[in-house]
Formats: sequence, C-alpha cells, structure tokens
Amino acid sequence: MYFCPHRPDAGCRCRKPSPGLLEDAAANLRLSLKDSVMIGDKLIDAETGRRAGAKGILVRTGYGRDEERRLSAEAAEPEPDQRSEDLATAVRVWLGREVSRPAGAASSRR
Repeated sequence: MYFCPHRPDAGCRCRKPSPGLLEDAAANLRLSLKDSVMIGDKLIDAETGRRAGAKGILVRTGYGRDEERRLSAEAAEPEPDQRSEDLATAVRVWLGREVSRPAGAASSRR
C-alpha cells in the first residue's frame, strides 16, 4: 500500500496528480507503467495515471458521474483515456484490450 502523508499545499512528489507514488510502486514491484492503468472516480486519478505514463480510466461510481458532468462543462479538463460504468467493467475492458491471443485462437468470452 502506498499513500501520501502530506497536506495538499506541501508540494510533494507523491500527492496526486504528481506521479511519484506510482513511480515508486513501479520501481519496487518491477512494473511497467506504460503497460499499466490508473482507475478512479475522480479526474485527478486519470490525470495521475497519464503523468506516470500509464492510461487513465474514470469510473462513474462514487464521484465519477459528477466528475464526468464537470468534464463536459469544462473544456480545460483533460479527457480520461476511457470512461466506464464501474470498476469491474473498467477492468474487463482493459484486460480485453491487453490480452494478446495467437492468430486464429478463439476467445473464451461470451
């Protein structure tokens, strides 16, 4: 578990949207950020993922619907890479994009 203990005005490298925590986790766990995704119910979550070199997905649960309305009203907000109804759907869609199958292999999904 990674968390930022600093106040919002501290200017640290680990508070969202700075990608410091994601970079630390990637280094410690040997993860590829370019092959990763940050999923959250706030636009700042998607932005943090992007700043780390990952993809950013906004889910419509929690604060997500309000964030999506704000996104539509404010053209200055960066668009997430994907919008999804909920976490489970976001994960299914993301994994479906990332799974590579040999040519001619049938999918086991229904």
